[in-house]
Amino acid sequence: MDMSKSIQSAFEQYQSGNLEQAENIAGGILKADPDNSEALHLLGLISYQHGNHVLALKYIRKALKSDPKNADAYYDMGNILQDKGELAKAITNYKKTLKIRPEYAEAYNNMGIALHDNMQLDKAIKSYQEALRIDPDYAETHNNIGVAFQEKRLLEEAITHFQKALLLKPEYANAYHNLVEAVEGKGHKERYGDPEGIIYAIYRCSYGEDFIQESIKSINDYVDRIFIFWDDKPAGNVTKCRYKGEDVRLPRKFDNVITKIRELDNHKIELIYDHWEAVDNQLTHFVNDIILSKYERPSVVLFLEVTHVFRNEQIQKALVEFKEKGYVFATTGQVEVWKGLGHRLPERPNKAGTILCNLMKLERLPETLKHGGVLVMPKLSAHVHNFSFALSEKIMYWKHLMSLAVSQKFGDYSPPEEWYEEKWLGWDFKSNNENLQITEQDKNLQAIPYDEDELPEVIKAKYFP
Repeated sequence: MDMSKSIQSAFEQYQSGNLEQAENIAGGILKADPDNSEALHLLGLISYQHGNHVLALKYIRKALKSDPKNADAYYDMGNILQDKGELAKAITNYKKTLKIRPEYAEAYNNMGIALHDNMQLDKAIKSYQEALRIDPDYAETHNNIGVAFQEKRLLEEAITHFQKALLLKPEYANAYHNLVEAVEGKGHKERYGDPEGIIYAIYRCSYGEDFIQESIKSINDYVDRIFIFWDDKPAGNVTKCRYKGEDVRLPRKFDNVITKIRELDNHKIELIYDHWEAVDNQLTHFVNDIILSKYERPSVVLFLEVTHVFRNEQIQKALVEFKEKGYVFATTGQVEVWKGLGHRLPERPNKAGTILCNLMKLERLPETLKHGGVLVMPKLSAHVHNFSFALSEKIMYWKHLMSLAVSQKFGDYSPPEEWYEEKWLGWDFKSNNENLQITEQDKNLQAIPYDEDELPEVIKAKYFP
């Protein structure tokens, strides 16, 4: 009998769910070699699958007597003991596993679960962190450590890890549920006082002269400070774009947005130059590294695009509802105004509007990814008008090329190269309104007529005086 081939065959049968065949092969191996550690180990696993914990442990102990260096056997013994509720013994076996095989991510993860269940939360977190050091893409560990941080009321860390779990496994239902609970702040009271209800607005811009003044005016009476972080270089320091077979150099200055901001002469505005090369977590950087270190701590932060403009009753509604619901993060709905002011896009379910963050429940801002929020956010009943598809032809052109350039560097999705000319510049409601695809998910997207009376007051004052 070729023992190595027989063992391999037995484990293959076991992994395929053919327990009877695996058991028969392992039994045959033991007849020829009664002390074969791998066959004993496998019979232990088969007994465990049959629900016979006592027999499973008996076989695995025999396997370890035959081969005391069998790290997998210690690991599986730990799993069985943990399933039986014998947490201290399980932890002991995980430690024995790691003494033999120090870089065993699964052992650190499962030991973390046992420590967690044994009310040793800080030790559990350290064990999870070791698992992630070994395997940063271990989705289950990101979820587990997120739960541990949530129990310690460290919501910012919890949210970050739940998001990482979902990015690695988008269908991970448990991580999704945990993230929803975290961003809704369930079971968590404010950690920081809110004596005055300080509210900050944050913009990031490299262009925006068309609507920046109207955007600021629409929120000015409801916020205490307005931080505008501007940059003259796109993410990744891209300087050119491959467009129509040629390299097109991007300008350092897209428009006169900074001049437009300064024209307001608004004492609430803090205009700050800041370059952030990455495409992710720019807003995390603004809040944690700049605002929280240099300014009075706010209770609520609004993240706006330079094309976001509120109606008066909608900004009030958003702030009141956000506070009453006690959310950590939330987003408004949005009306995306299409080319001109008489049409809009139907609301896109996965598109975030203005994002609100409750810093009374967070020490620092968690990761805010590319879109400035978290993966899962409750949507408020209030909405903002977004004029990002109603820009001037010049700015729309450079916005399109900048999007192409960044996507070419980082591999992100962007509209097709011909989108600007064919779908936007050449758009006509009656003859060219089919499939205005903007993102990968937008199928058969069409603009629809919009009542201009519903536009924000500051927009109507500017365009329909």
